[in-house]
Amino acid sequence: MSCVIVNPDLSLAIILGLYCRLIFCIQVVLST
Repeated sequence: MSCVIVNPDLSLAIILGLYCRLIFCIQVVLST
């Protein structure tokens, strides 16, 4: 699962990046 953020607003990109990582972590925990 890869999340590529292309957005000129750096703060928004950071928020989306953290959210995407959070979702990835949740999926890993649920799959184990």
